[in-house]
Amino acid sequence: MPNFKQVARLTWLSIVLILWVTQGARAANECWGLRQVDSFNSEPFPTLKAGKIVGNGAAFFEEGGSQCASSSAPVCRKSNKLHLLPGDTVVVMATIPGYLCVQYANLPQQKYYEYYGWVPARRVKIYDPSKMKVSLDSWLGTWRNGSTTIVLSRQGRRLLVYGDAAKQVLATTNFGQIKDRSIPVGNTLDVGEGDPKFNCYAKFLKIRNMLFAVDNYGCGGQDVTFTGIYARK
Repeated sequence: MPNFKQVARLTWLSIVLILWVTQGARAANECWGLRQVDSFNSEPFPTLKAGKIVGNGAAFFEEGGSQCASSSAPVCRKSNKLHLLPGDTVVVMATIPGYLCVQYANLPQQKYYEYYGWVPARRVKIYDPSKMKVSLDSWLGTWRNGSTTIVLSRQGRRLLVYGDAAKQVLATTNFGQIKDRSIPVGNTLDVGEGDPKFNCYAKFLKIRNMLFAVDNYGCGGQDVTFTGIYARK
């Protein structure tokens, strides 16, 4: 017959297991826009595709739970104010049954930069990157997000990618760098090789005059990331 200490230890382990399972399930239903890589711990690495809001009326950001998958009931909405309109361009980051995690495509200094969340999949038309006609020269230049820079230059059919970033952590400044080359597919560009758990990986998406980037937090020191929205300077 188990003693009190054994029962207490088993109870504690059960609580830890329940918390771990529930937190994992909750994380899988969270949407953080371009920062989606944070909540998924780089697995799976986010998709990065352009999309457009379709259908009639406002597309509200929803909680993303299975109970909302076939409903647009107000109880499922994050807010009655947070919504997108038909024709709005979005960046598609991740999927769960019936939903897409999207971020409104707009520059950081403009309004609605923080518009991101789950929207019903039926309200988004996703564009196939391979069918997007984007000239190689339209990528070229220096792109900035605050003090972080990404320089794209041309080498034949390839793009040379050079990025510099820094992050202040307490009394230490950590630095990051991307130095690679790759051939874009439509309006997307991927860089990195080897196991993404141990090497620098980054994805880029070009929409009009904006460059969207996500990385796996493996391109520099602690907390250094190139994830963000860039404007060309």
